[in-house]
Amino acid sequence: MSATSACLDTSALIALMDESDPWHEAVLSEFQKYKSSGMVFITEVVFAEASAGMSNAEELRIVIDTFGIDNLAATDEALFLAGQVYKDYRQSRGDGKKDGVLPDFMIGALAKQNELTLITFNDRDFVKKFPGLEVRNPLAQ
Repeated sequence: MSATSACLDTSALIALMDESDPWHEAVLSEFQKYKSSGMVFITEVVFAEASAGMSNAEELRIVIDTFGIDNLAATDEALFLAGQVYKDYRQSRGDGKKDGVLPDFMIGALAKQNELTLITFNDRDFVKKFPGLEVRNPLAQ
């Protein structure tokens, strides 16, 4: 994969799919930039999280295919990295700890392992946890 390709986080995919979303235009612009020069992916985790707002899997697949978004399958190495980041997160002390961060860590690990830019509105969960991962927040552009 080249640096011209990207992976969408769930927040970005949802905004991309919904033209009435206030962040739709921002993520559409970022999506088009990467789509014109490379490939755009989602992970299984993103598919699962996005499915919560759909009637069935086929409906979600049609929307994803319409955008020309490809699937990025998990590997043992990426899942292991996600687990290690999660372990470090749980062991660290501090305020503001969130539950349910493992899915984000899985998305970040897959993007990092495949040298993809991660497009997300939730950049703070990825920047410090995955050094070297390029993270793009469409609202910060």
